[in-house]
Amino acid sequence: MAISTMAMRWSALQVVSIALGAAVAWHRFLGLDGTEFSGGSVTGPLLNLQLGGTLFVTLALLVAFAYPRASAAMTLVAVPCCLPLHVYFLAPGLFRGLFPGEYSVPMQSYFEFNSVDFWGVIVLIGMALVALLVIRTTSGLSQLRTLR
Repeated sequence: MAISTMAMRWSALQVVSIALGAAVAWHRFLGLDGTEFSGGSVTGPLLNLQLGGTLFVTLALLVAFAYPRASAAMTLVAVPCCLPLHVYFLAPGLFRGLFPGEYSVPMQSYFEFNSVDFWGVIVLIGMALVALLVIRTTSGLSQLRTLR
């Protein structure tokens, strides 16, 4: 009985973190979809990567209660897909140094604090940490079940 209670707690924490991550991912994607940002040689693929991550997060949210480990794995795939776009807005100078290309807008500063993207990065990292803990905990729980 204690095992199922612990699993339920992890599952609830996982669902909350994924729901926050999905909200952040959809907010960033929908804010840029259909703009000239999507047509850039560097920014277009970033937005496509964000879309893929957003879809993975949404799928992870849908299967979180039935298959928590699969949901955690999907989350761990989605986070690296969503992070680059947020980093692009937080540290454009760093991003342009790592990924040179033709940018139509000149860089204003090396770092630009944007609260939406800052908290988005925090939520995405937290979501990845919860997913790692769920995978670690549920694998331990499955080992306990086999011992009984």
